Amino acid sequence: MNLILLLVLERLADKVLDKLLEKLISDRNLKHLYNVLKLQIVMLYLDWQLTRSQMADPREGEIGRKPEPSLSTD
Repeated sequence: MNLILLLVLERLADKVLDKLLEKLISDRNLKHLYNVLKLQIVMLYLDWQLTRSQMADPREGEIGRKPEPSLSTD
């Protein structure tokens, strides 16, 4: 009796998992995931560009910055 119950539960679990995977891997979900991935790649690229430009010359982007006084006496 236990063996039959175990086999029935195993087949039921297989069917449920098949249906769940079928819904998760639908075209609509894959398109959504693809668009999210593209957006994340663009955001990483923009973040990298901003970081790179700030590392190149950190003072270049500052607006209204007063010049530092010179220590030499001419």
